[in-house]
Amino acid sequence: MAPRTTYPTLQAKVTALTREVEDGHLEWTGPIASGGRQLLSWAGRTHLVRRLLFEQHYGRPPTGNVLPACGRTKCVAGRHLDDALTRAQHARAYAALGL
Repeated sequence: MAPRTTYPTLQAKVTALTREVEDGHLEWTGPIASGGRQLLSWAGRTHLVRRLLFEQHYGRPPTGNVLPACGRTKCVAGRHLDDALTRAQHARAYAALGL
């Protein structure tokens, strides 16, 4: 059996379990639950990757579901993620522009 890899920080583990792809997208290469959610275990706790990376990017916990706004279902780049609050903000901005 191969030795278990340990990471000094949460961010080091995130970096090890993601890969950059074209146009600034970041794909998760780590564990995925049967329902399709990307999971990260760290310090005895399991995190939903999109929620974790959203909070790291925006500096606040997400409201509701976190989804990639870029159209790539596997993308977990914080800047490409939206929650209910950011989706509502975008909808208001589009409505103000008449779109």
